[in-house]
This record gives sequence, structure tokens and C-alpha cells, in this order.
Amino acid sequence: VSFVVGAVARFTPATPLWLDEALSVNIASAPLGEIDDLLRHDGHPPLYYWLLHLWMDVFGDGDVAVRALSGVLGLLAVALVYVVARRLAGPTTGVLAAVVLAASPYGIRYSAEARMYELVVVLVLVGWLLLQRSLDAVPTRRAPRALVLAALAVVSGALLLTHYWSVFLLGAVLVVLAVTAWRTPDAEERRPIVVSGVAVAAGGVFLLPWLSVMRYQMEHTGTPWAPAPRPTRIASESLADFTGGGFPE
Repeated sequence: VSFVVGAVARFTPATPLWLDEALSVNIASAPLGEIDDLLRHDGHPPLYYWLLHLWMDVFGDGDVAVRALSGVLGLLAVALVYVVARRLAGPTTGVLAAVVLAASPYGIRYSAEARMYELVVVLVLVGWLLLQRSLDAVPTRRAPRALVLAALAVVSGALLLTHYWSVFLLGAVLVVLAVTAWRTPDAEERRPIVVSGVAVAAGGVFLLPWLSVMRYQMEHTGTPWAPAPRPTRIASESLADFTGGGFPE
């Protein structure tokens, strides 16, 4: 029941497009070659807008059609969560994790919104699976396959081109891998950890052509009207949001 209700809810939002969604559609409606320049005034990387542009070429630009891209990604995220949780703790945990995401208000919201956030979720889950596959070489002392490492670099680059906050996630992954490699005395066991870290870091190459636009965005867009929040405010608002925010019921 949770799967069915969650799937239907991802494709049947009852509200019109809100401001940011309308902006996504407006930018993605432009010719593909003009999207990069338009994003100078938006503050985001381009990958989601490129995908939405291609999606609208096929399915149109109606409210249901543009949101359906996130809906499809949302269903894919549920399947990926099952795979990830199954590998971590077995099939029962996999099913439970998938049910939680399928019925999650947050999971439904971002799967029913014409924004890039559900794409981030899918890329993170795919990246986790690729990184685990790469590190699986540690117990058997086998070097990770080149194809897996290449895919890990591509997914890392795709994350950077989807949302800038991916920098913090990938940075944390690199720190953990560096510490793990440092604490692994055996050179053969250390090698897959090091090359996995190199693959994640190599994803930054995909961001290089975008750096000029990113620099312009940092100087002219984003949220210039908002002061930098204090750490205590970040902590308190995060706690409030995870318990329902302004809608505790």
C-alpha cells in the first residue's frame, strides 16, 4: 500500500508550479545553448536544466509533464534505497527502507517538484553503490575495475553539476577515504581506497568548464539579501524542519 500511495502521490501534486519550479521551466525552455548564460542569474549548476530541457522536448511543458521527471527519479530512488539497504543489512531492511522513502513526506515532495533535488538523491545513491563496489576490492586485494572507477568519477562530476552543496558531501567522502587509507598499513589493501578517492576527486574535472559561470554566480546571485546564519540557528532550524517545521501536524 505504501508503495502504491507513494508512487501515485509523486505524480499527482495538487498545487500549481511555485516560483522556483516556474523558474526551472522558464530556464529549461530556452534553447540548449542559452541555458548556461541564463543560469548566471539563477545560482545553480546546469545538469538538471539540461535534462529538463530534453524531457520537455519529448513530454511537453505542462505542470504534470515537467514534474514527472522528478517523479520518475523518485521511483528510481526508492528502488536504489532498497538495493543500498539490502547490501548493508539484508533484504528485510531493504524493504523497510524502501517503504520509509516511498511514504516519506520529504521523499514525495521532492519527487513531485520541478527542481533538481531528487536528481541529487539518485546520484548520491548510485555513487554509494559504485564506491562500495570499488572498495569491495579491499578484502580480496584486487584493484577496482577501471569501468567502476570511471563511472564513480562521472557520477561525482554529475553531482557537482547538479547542486553546489555536493562539494561538501564529496569533500567529506574524500576525508573519510584519506583517513581510512592512512590507517590501513597493508599497501595492497590501501591501493583500492586510494584509487577510489582519486576517482571521486577526478569528478571535479567536469566542473572546470563551469567555473567562470560559478564565479559570476557567487558574486552576483544566490541569496544576497540573506545574512550568513549563525551555527546555532542552523542547528535549531534543522531540528525544527525535521520535526515538521511550521506544520508539526
